[in-house]
Amino acid sequence: MTAADLRRRFLALAVLQWLPGATFFPVLVLLMRERGHSVGQIGVMFAVFAAVVLLLELPSGSAADVYGRRRVLLLSAAVTCAACLLLAVAETMVPFTAGLVLVAIGRAAGSGVLESWYVDTLGEADPGAAFEPGLARGRAAGALSLAGGALIGGFFPAVSGSLAGPVWLAAGFAAVLTVAVATVMTGSGRAPASGVGATLRSALRASVRDTLLLRVLLCAFGGGVAATVLEALWPLRAAASTGDPRTSAMAYGVVLCAAFAAGAGGTVAAPTGPRFTRPNGIALFMILVALCYAAMAFVTHIIAFVVLFLAIQWLSAVADLLSALVLHRRATPEQRVTVASVDSLAAQIGGICGSSLLLGAGSYDQFAVWVTTSAAVLLIALAILTRDRAPAAERN
Repeated sequence: MTAADLRRRFLALAVLQWLPGATFFPVLVLLMRERGHSVGQIGVMFAVFAAVVLLLELPSGSAADVYGRRRVLLLSAAVTCAACLLLAVAETMVPFTAGLVLVAIGRAAGSGVLESWYVDTLGEADPGAAFEPGLARGRAAGALSLAGGALIGGFFPAVSGSLAGPVWLAAGFAAVLTVAVATVMTGSGRAPASGVGATLRSALRASVRDTLLLRVLLCAFGGGVAATVLEALWPLRAAASTGDPRTSAMAYGVVLCAAFAAGAGGTVAAPTGPRFTRPNGIALFMILVALCYAAMAFVTHIIAFVVLFLAIQWLSAVADLLSALVLHRRATPEQRVTVASVDSLAAQIGGICGSSLLLGAGSYDQFAVWVTTSAAVLLIALAILTRDRAPAAERN
């Protein structure tokens, strides 16, 4: 398989991997609200989701390194399909929570697997080829898939008259992904490893001892806090502006489509030179994200919210890509997925912290949530800047 063939397969799988979640994402919170759940209950359910990913993230990453990236991604796709089917019919808090648990299992199993498969398989097919351009294109393709899925998920309730429609569509997309992984993702993609436990311990040691990886983890934690707050409060803000859940789902889907498109643009346009692919460069974009969150607390017009939402998506996409490039340059093939899982684990811990902010969203003005989120991201960015002032020998 040539490098060009591998890149085409990687891009196709990247599109399919993100499509199911993007389709039901615009309506999930609205669906829960329509079926009688409060903001606090939704926060609890998403906290359970984050906790399950927290528990499974590292073991699933090590399993992908030991038993093969293809097998684990196949499991992820199949479980995601089952999760969508359950969420589509859920009414009470128990089945909704169970559906989110299955989503968490699928997410943990698929975390970092596809990118790691591409980086390592490219190294075997063409040892001299640079993985950065393909990785950036894959992330851009994933972002465009998110945009298309958000548009479908946003408009489908207006056509079908049901907020559950996009969730059924997502189940179909997940089934297509399962077939594609089984047929397109050739080879096991398994690097030589000594066992799940040994791989996990080795990756944890590398993540803690490598100061560059440690600062990438801090970035992931801050991103997890911010993303959870944004994902939960933005649909409610759209619903308050339109007054109708189905109309707001359509409006939010359009905005989310534009936001993911902005993220794809940010990924393609991201500066990948040595000055930016280091903690200081990543922290710069995190500071800009924090400023956007602070502005969210003060604006009242929906258009201003849309502009800020797009800016956050663009800036976050750049920061995420720069972090990923640092991570894949520092990780070895034997522990690449596990190290990526450690990064995702940090984001999920941040997600739990963000969910804790949502527990009070119904009892006090959301102004405090936006300001607190901004302060958290800003403090993390400043901590990364402080750490980057270490001696030059440590940076290398």
